[in-house]
Amino acid sequence: MKIFILGAARSGTTALSLGFMEQGYFPIGEPYNYNMEEREDYPYPLTNLDEHENVLCKSLGYQVAKERHKKVTPTEFQIELSQYFDKVILQERKEWDSHWESYVNLFRQLALKQKYNKENNLPIHTFHKKFSVHNAWSPRELKKEHYQYCIDRGLDKTLREEKNIIREVSEKLNIEISFYEDLYGTDRNKSLEIIKSWNIPGLDNEKLNEYLHPRKKLRKEIGNKNLI
Repeated sequence: MKIFILGAARSGTTALSLGFMEQGYFPIGEPYNYNMEEREDYPYPLTNLDEHENVLCKSLGYQVAKERHKKVTPTEFQIELSQYFDKVILQERKEWDSHWESYVNLFRQLALKQKYNKENNLPIHTFHKKFSVHNAWSPRELKKEHYQYCIDRGLDKTLREEKNIIREVSEKLNIEISFYEDLYGTDRNKSLEIIKSWNIPGLDNEKLNEYLHPRKKLRKEIGNKNLI
């Protein structure tokens, strides 16, 4: 089975990918993210999809293979790429405010890492666990300057554009979006029904549903309660 997870940044694609990996899927993580710190050089089209029985490819809406860059729009590229897979799962968020906060936190962590590396004369992309974008965090850590940093760089527009890409792909492929708020929400029966609707042979739906339980969210509130 070849599965393609396409989403906007900070919409739960990493957690979902890890849930599939827990069930034996071979991962191809963001093959056309050329800003990734440590990455393999993937060709387009992907050539290793038949090397494993079950393969999972995760990508974000704005990521386009260099071979297709400026030749097609991001929406057109994602539709092209999706044709190589048996199943396409689209992920997005309904709520703008919480999505934007998570996006700002992503760039806050990246900026902290880059500052640390610069002060210590390290390569700018050197990884540090304490600055990982997958660490637990709270919206209380976000200050006015963090939002302004992102706005000054047009990142609010970038996020809106990426959200639109996912919705355009959904419309053109006639595939429903699996929204973050439903898949990772407190109504675990609703999330289970979404997982079952994907109709993926051999997948342990209940196990994946448990893996995506909201208590595992990285975003924390006062008293370590998870935010939806």
